[in-house]
Amino acid sequence: MIFSSLFRRRRQLPEEIDTFYDDYRDARDEVWRILAENEVNQLPVDVLALCDAENVEVYSYSHAQVLIDSLHLLSVCRENESVVLSLADRKVILIKDSLPLSYQRFLIAHGFAHFVLGHKNLNTDSQNHVLMFSDDDNLQAGIFAVRLLAPLSVLFGMGVSNAGEIERVCCIPKQTAEKRLQRLQEIENRNLERGIKTGQGSLFLSGYERAAYRNFSDYIENYRQMSL
Repeated sequence: MIFSSLFRRRRQLPEEIDTFYDDYRDARDEVWRILAENEVNQLPVDVLALCDAENVEVYSYSHAQVLIDSLHLLSVCRENESVVLSLADRKVILIKDSLPLSYQRFLIAHGFAHFVLGHKNLNTDSQNHVLMFSDDDNLQAGIFAVRLLAPLSVLFGMGVSNAGEIERVCCIPKQTAEKRLQRLQEIENRNLERGIKTGQGSLFLSGYERAAYRNFSDYIENYRQMSL
């Protein structure tokens, strides 16, 4: 799973737009559910703790060498920056050690998404434990990962103002931080046009989102005070 490929998508046909929005909405809503139910209350989001709560195991390649050897995954690991496995009742994510921490976090969140969103494994070889997913499922997993690690309403409440700040507080790749800032600015500009002074125009739309935001309230207040 090469990181850069997660951001590429073919041009959509008109009839695909509704399906894409459904995938986006489902990923977004699942993020808020997980954040709310696990009472996540600060950034950066502890993605390993969330994986543990959902019984998803995460190992670096170097710490999973016995497993890699026993399943003959050496070539697969050499060709991919992360590998998602299903081993009987075990759900496993393997991550390349040499990647920057921010990229590792994104790939863990991306693999985590496949499990919690119930994506179908396209690998028909019953003896091969490596999970394979469709382009659409990979896109949805990317949508999930970005929103899990950089929840927009929380960033809105914090009053973040630049991509570097988002990259730092969320511990996410620079490219992802820039996209989140762009989205945040779009919402702020839209709210100004509508005369809305808060984020209600496009944020806080679901009960889970509001519950998750409340869990972050002390963190947000402390962050704003420290930024004065």
